[in-house]
Amino acid sequence: MKKRLAMLMAGTMIVCSLAACGGTTSTPKGNAAPEATTESLAGSDWYQGVLTDQATKDQYSFHQFKDINGDDVPELFLSTTEADFIGDEDKACVMAFVDGEAKTLMEIGGNAGEKFFVNEDQGTLTHYSRMSGEGHLEVFTLDGGELTPAGTSDTYGPQHDPNGSNSENTFYLDGEKVSEDDYNSFYELNANDANVISYVAIQ
Repeated sequence: MKKRLAMLMAGTMIVCSLAACGGTTSTPKGNAAPEATTESLAGSDWYQGVLTDQATKDQYSFHQFKDINGDDVPELFLSTTEADFIGDEDKACVMAFVDGEAKTLMEIGGNAGEKFFVNEDQGTLTHYSRMSGEGHLEVFTLDGGELTPAGTSDTYGPQHDPNGSNSENTFYLDGEKVSEDDYNSFYELNANDANVISYVAIQ
């Protein structure tokens, strides 16, 4: 597999240079470095074309690897900030190796605050976003190079619920109003701090 990926590198680097994280996209609606084990290197060799490309370095300074779907080929996360919290002046994206090409799965940034989480045990990617008085989670699975929605949650502070005036916090799962306990269970499973993407500098 490593030999095959090496043969694809030349073509892959051309794709990667198309303003990294701005080429092929399918955006829904849009510590230590990884250990150098045989498996992680065999799966991530192609990413070196992205990480060493000037188009990437011009946009992003930090990265991380996580294997979302357990296929032993980790996905690549890129960010303009080392912080796991992507602020309104920052941006981040997640890329995958699909059919011999680097593909952008999702780009985030420009809002009050966003994060990526990966639960490798259940094979999901979670996008968290926060605005004044609101918090939202979008959960996805990754199959065949495509992100598939697997659940959402929303919480609103007093007077922020678009479904009507509210005097206290309200909670929703997949658009249905639920109890705070049910919401918290969903949140803990998909946005646990232990699963947040933390970034390291691109060398």
